[in-house]
Amino acid sequence: MLVDTDGNPRVLDFGLARPMEDSAAGMLEGFGGASGETVAGEFLGTFAYAAPEQLRGDPDLIDSRIDVYALGVMLYESLCGCKPFVSAANVAELLLQRLEAKPKRPSEIRAGIDRDLDVITLKLLDPDPDRRYGTADELRDELDRYLQGKPILARDDSVAYVVWKNVRRHKVVSSGAGILLTTIVGASIALSIAYANTDAALGKAQRSLNSLKNSMTSVDPELGRGSSELGVNDFLTLVAEQVNVELGDDPELLSGILVTLGLVHLGFDNAEGAREAIERAHQIRFHAYARGEVTGVELAEAEFALARLRFNLGDFVASERAYQAALALYAQELGPNALLTVEVMRQLASAQRAQGKFVEARCSLKSAIDRSALLEESRESAITKAGILNGMAALGRAEGDFAATLPLYREALVALAPYVEADDFRIGRTMYSIALMQEALGEGDAALENAMEAHRILLLRKGAEAKSTKDAAVLLERLRAGTPKAE
Repeated sequence: MLVDTDGNPRVLDFGLARPMEDSAAGMLEGFGGASGETVAGEFLGTFAYAAPEQLRGDPDLIDSRIDVYALGVMLYESLCGCKPFVSAANVAELLLQRLEAKPKRPSEIRAGIDRDLDVITLKLLDPDPDRRYGTADELRDELDRYLQGKPILARDDSVAYVVWKNVRRHKVVSSGAGILLTTIVGASIALSIAYANTDAALGKAQRSLNSLKNSMTSVDPELGRGSSELGVNDFLTLVAEQVNVELGDDPELLSGILVTLGLVHLGFDNAEGAREAIERAHQIRFHAYARGEVTGVELAEAEFALARLRFNLGDFVASERAYQAALALYAQELGPNALLTVEVMRQLASAQRAQGKFVEARCSLKSAIDRSALLEESRESAITKAGILNGMAALGRAEGDFAATLPLYREALVALAPYVEADDFRIGRTMYSIALMQEALGEGDAALENAMEAHRILLLRKGAEAKSTKDAAVLLERLRAGTPKAE
């Protein structure tokens, strides 16, 4: 590809192009008998621009995303003046880099490159094709958003994703250890400043990392107060204590970590453990927003966390109020059809339903459904859409319409399955709801099967003391008591 004197890119060589549709493949007949197929194990192309799946030689993995990867290499070169992988000691190391690794961020190679360009470039170069932009059109739209100063849709890999990927890669067989490891790191990061560009923000990021390091040391059994009996919630409490000491004089930075710690507590159904962290973070950000020191999105994040806390504590009126505040802020800052706006809207319906405000809940869910139809296809949007289906089903259950509710839960399960692990907690929670409806409809055998799987997943993901796990255990015991033993 060359750029002409008018600045227009010109593709000079289509030598390895092939049609993507069977109908188009037929057009090649008569031109040397070519079918456009690639032989298994065969590699064609320029190594520096080849996607990992090309290097593996599996023709079933080859689709338009290899071109997206090549565009990523070109963007990297344009930004950095070099190709992504240039530091390997030998060919074997270079091949391993290409198959599994991501390159350095462009901003690490050349100062002044925007963080959003880092994120876009590394998404293009992800070794997993499912995590890249699906088409060149998606990339074009993303770059348009960047050039117009709008928020981009791509996000950095979360700490939890990175850690879990490494747990899987190194075959950590203890699910408890894997969950705890993910929790430890995920609970201890202020994500919003991890790759900031200004000197002041970089200083905050370094201070945050130092605080996290000291927090880890505080629960080390050899250096601090840790022990082999330390549970997740105890661990989070100790980390929160240490972070409060480390960052007590920097409340805005502290609030980011406290929100994360509180949400992880909620993830383990420990609302009381989450209360102090989330309430303090909300107070910090509420006053900082009034002084113009944090953004509306940052306050919305705190309101969202507060709403979830209040819901888990059973204060549904306060939960609805906080959801409404978060909804208004997200709609103002990100737009009425943004993913986070839709997500808050569907959770707002839960708080309304819990108060018996069924008309309002149905209105919120309908608005969420309409806006979700405008979301771009992604894992996050699919999870939100499944959540809306679950919300509709829960509303039907509250109204006593069990027959109409069961298909909605099943539809939510189907929507989730391609995007999450088979033992994801959302799968377990939905299967529990399905089992409840099957019990109500007299489908005892099917209910028992789903309840067993739901309990297994929730026990694995949330632990025996979580409310959701206990609810599943009660249902399972009830179904077993009412189901005759197989002969």
